[in-house]
Amino acid sequence: RLAAFNTELQQHLATELDRVGVRTHLIEPRGSYLLVPTDTPTKTASRLRAQARVICDARPAPVPHGATPTLGFVRFCPDILSTRAELTEAAERIGRAI
Repeated sequence: RLAAFNTELQQHLATELDRVGVRTHLIEPRGSYLLVPTDTPTKTASRLRAQARVICDARPAPVPHGATPTLGFVRFCPDILSTRAELTEAAERIGRAI
């Protein structure tokens, strides 16, 4: 039930991010994280933590051996205690910061 609930929260956050113009990358089968693609994952995550006051982290995109990564992701994992209203507010803050 918790996994299904987390998936529902992720979908809500993805919908709200889309509404404010932030592209997301949803993995299927779904894990715990919602991904936002970016060319500068570490810098973007730092800006989001400072300006939008959201908890997130940065990850490089998988690349073939020896290739230089050019894309990465900022990851979000909605907490089961987060309300949909809080996620909507977070999406608005993320949209302004990005």
